[in-house]
Amino acid sequence: MRNISKAVFDCRRSVLLLFLTLILGVGDLSAQNNKIEIWEIIHSQDFPNQCFFVPAKEINHYLLQGANEGEIKAFYPSDKFADFSKPMSINDFRNSLAYWTVSAEDTSFIQAADLKEFEIQGFLIPDNRTQASEIQAISLIKPSSIDLNEKTFATFRWDEVKKYLNETFRQSLSKENFEDLEAYWYHLEDNTLQISLAEALEKRYFKSSKFFLNKSQEAASNPKSQLSTQLIAQYHLPKNLKGQWICNAKEQFKPKKTGELSEPYFLKLPNGKLTTTTYSILDFQKMENRAFIEKSNLLVKYLLEGIENQRIIAYRPSYPSQTFDNKMAYNEVAQELSYYTNDAAKPDTVPIQAIHLELKRYYFKALNNSFSKSQLVGISLIFEDKILGIKPIAYLKFEEVQKYLEDIYEKSGKRRAIWKNPQINQEKMSFASALALEKYESELIYFSNPERLTIKDISYKIYMDLEDERVKKFIQQLTNEESQKIKKKIVRH
Repeated sequence: MRNISKAVFDCRRSVLLLFLTLILGVGDLSAQNNKIEIWEIIHSQDFPNQCFFVPAKEINHYLLQGANEGEIKAFYPSDKFADFSKPMSINDFRNSLAYWTVSAEDTSFIQAADLKEFEIQGFLIPDNRTQASEIQAISLIKPSSIDLNEKTFATFRWDEVKKYLNETFRQSLSKENFEDLEAYWYHLEDNTLQISLAEALEKRYFKSSKFFLNKSQEAASNPKSQLSTQLIAQYHLPKNLKGQWICNAKEQFKPKKTGELSEPYFLKLPNGKLTTTTYSILDFQKMENRAFIEKSNLLVKYLLEGIENQRIIAYRPSYPSQTFDNKMAYNEVAQELSYYTNDAAKPDTVPIQAIHLELKRYYFKALNNSFSKSQLVGISLIFEDKILGIKPIAYLKFEEVQKYLEDIYEKSGKRRAIWKNPQINQEKMSFASALALEKYESELIYFSNPERLTIKDISYKIYMDLEDERVKKFIQQLTNEESQKIKKKIVRH
């Protein structure tokens, strides 16, 4: 009896499972049928798409890099949706980057900076309240300067690109330096938020300048017809769509006001603290800094001696992010110095009045701003000339500088490499401690920001924005006739 009851129970359970499977299957099929295949163009000039086009770290840069390295597979483009039927070899992909330049009469190759837009293919899910999409493919588009038709020339599987972008971003985070971030998207208002480019695309933090469908009754002859008013009504999409889809970033991020870039961007560390990088110039001619160049107690002289006797390793300067990659021998440093001094550039012959230091610091703070501290990490020897401007000579690790200066200070009985407060005679310490504790006056020239603008660049942009506003207000105050005349003059210029 028990066996019969068990058999009946098993039968009923099987029927129930079959019923649920059919119901769920139909539901999934219904949802799948309700998806719309779409093509979208994302252009760098449309707000807020600039976050996908960080100079030298554009999303197109990583597509080119990944394909060249064989990390992501390239496919020949097609009018079919997410078509990966024709793979490209790495050599074929590299050849697709070549184009003939009439001006140079030679072959050039497409660079990431040339590419101002890209295309994504995905499923639009109109019944989803969040207007979600499922990206299937991403493509590179030749610029109009190379191809008037702006044709796509390589397509990639999104899952491969996503993996590559996320891994690149994750590895760069381990360096704990904003300038070393790779494949990242940044928030225009929250200067402490950075996420992977892949995550930002999937969250739709962009504005698509063109929106195409491959299936519509009115566009059988053109599988990439622009989104029509009929389809907007049919799928209950926002009425103000008209050729472009909703941008999740649009309502979250408002355009920045003039001069709003007044503080650095911070990278969030694994311990929850925030860090940013600054560069500043220490000018020895300023009265506050004279303690570093008193008589024979010259900081620069000690630094050059340390390089010469190989106690301090010099590195070739690299901008905008200074790195300790390319070492310089002392004779190379001397050669750089002799360019300005017309001398053998021995420590005793260097004109101190012409040389300054550029200091690289990491600043740390808590999320709640309860504390902050800084750490000097690098020192650059630089020449400043009225005609030639600032010329970097060599980059030094402060850790080595600190050890060398402390050694001189201690072995000399605290008589050499010594800093004395010109205002408080009792305050004395080593040059190393004075530098670490910021016992100097310096001019800030850079802080971390996605565009890697210097303070001078930022100030100029603010000035130009203010000038634009001033001109607009001036024109508004004029009569219509006078205003039109001035506008025509501005257009001509």
